[in-house]
Amino acid sequence: MKTNDDLINDLEHFVLWVESLQTYENEDFFQPISVGKWSISEIISHITFWDKYILQETIPKMKTNAEINSIKFQELNDKASEYALSGSSFKILIEELIKSRRLLPDRLVNDSLHYTAT
Repeated sequence: MKTNDDLINDLEHFVLWVESLQTYENEDFFQPISVGKWSISEIISHITFWDKYILQETIPKMKTNAEINSIKFQELNDKASEYALSGSSFKILIEELIKSRRLLPDRLVNDSLHYTAT
């Protein structure tokens, strides 16, 4: 079973991996990874948008017996894709992801939230 510490460790390792992407050429990240697939920049933006949603909408509602309603996933995914292709540099997209991803463990710890997954 995964715990808060496991999740925090995973989030921190993910940030290290994302930071390593900064050594690649900017233009490579705006090309689809395969025909009909998103680019790396869209994938990065997708993760950032979901991190922000979790930070702003889900975590504040997390408590015992809380009712958390689902959202229209595709709308959020489409916004993330549009944002990634709107002219932001890959460096900015990476910085935004690192910032949002670093906030998640802080919120888990500071809000005394307990995560468990099997």
